[in-house]
Order: sequence, then structure tokens, then C-alpha cells
Amino acid sequence: GTAKKSVFNRLEIPLTALSLVSTFVAALQTLRSNQAIARLRDGRKATGTVVHITRDTSTLISTYFGNKDDRLKLKAARLLALFGWSLKQHLRETKTTNDVYEALLLPHHQADAQFIMSDRKAPAAILRRLRQIVATSFAEGTISSNEQRLLEQNLQSLDKAMAICDRVRSTPIPPVYGSHASRLMVFYLAFLPSALLNFLPVRGTIEVTLLVGYA
Repeated sequence: GTAKKSVFNRLEIPLTALSLVSTFVAALQTLRSNQAIARLRDGRKATGTVVHITRDTSTLISTYFGNKDDRLKLKAARLLALFGWSLKQHLRETKTTNDVYEALLLPHHQADAQFIMSDRKAPAAILRRLRQIVATSFAEGTISSNEQRLLEQNLQSLDKAMAICDRVRSTPIPPVYGSHASRLMVFYLAFLPSALLNFLPVRGTIEVTLLVGYA
């Protein structure tokens, strides 16, 4: 009995030392949570921008083009309708089906449909086609320079939102936060019983350790 008691005495660790480890674990978890919240905020802001700018651009096209060039107006409206769907498919990295492209662009815009479907990044291809429409309309005198500038600003905002979505998708939360936190947590839980034996009986030590490990 005396030998066993001396062994436990040698294994006893001050709870203050373990509190430093728990502080580091909490700091790592906080950093990881902040990263996740920042990514969520950026993603929500970018998708909100896409919805708002797409709606605004369609209104501007309908207003500026009027009855001057129904062909380009209809083409631009179809491309805008495709942008949000195409961006979703791109970010999810799902296999792109051509049904939607063909339904909205074919048969009158077969060249545009083939151009978008063959591009590795379909949303960027749609924006390039929209910029070509704006440039052509300005060159033909369909829209003024101020109207061109406003449309270009909206297209630039869509391009920026797409870039933000790409950044969020391609830069996940660094795994170092999770790996360091897990190692420190294993260390903390391994030596927590030795520290709790100074204050609690064996049964209480086991219960508290299990509760902390579950939490």
C-alpha cells in the first residue's frame, strides 16, 4: 500500500500546469472558429453580391437597350441567367451537364453555348461573353459611354465575387489548427487524472476526466 501511494505521489501534477495547456487548446480552437466564421462571412457576402448585381444588371440591360437591339438584349439576359447556376456548379465541382446551357442558348446562340461548355471555367466564359456584348453595343451606338461604364462596373463586381468564392473554396482552414489542438488535448487528458487526484477521489477523477473528454 505504501509503495502504491508513493507511485501516485510521484505522478501527481499541479493543476496549474495543465491549465496552461488548456489555454493553448482554447486559443487554437478560437483561431479555428474565427477562420471558419470569416470564410462563412466572405462566402455569404460574395453570394449576396452575385444575387444583387445580377438583378441590377438585368434591369440596366432592359432599360438601356430598350427596343434598340432585342437580339443582344435577349442574349445578355440569357447569359446572366446562366451565371449564377454556372458558378454554383463550378464551386461544387460537380459534373457539368449541358442541358441548361443548351436550353437557354440553343439554337439561336450555338456558338456561345459551345464556347461556354468548352471552357474550363464556365462562369468566367459567361462574363467574357457579356463584356463582348457591352463592347459591341457601345461600338454600334446602342448604349452611351456612361451606360457602358455602369454595366462594366457590374460585370467587374461579378468577377470579384467569383474570385472571392474561388478563394474560399481553394483555401480551406489550415489543418495545423486541428492537429495541434488534438495533440495538446491528448496530452491534457492523459495527465488530467494525476492532477485531479489532489482534489477528488478516484471515482470523481474518472467522471470528471470522461466529462472533459466528451466535451
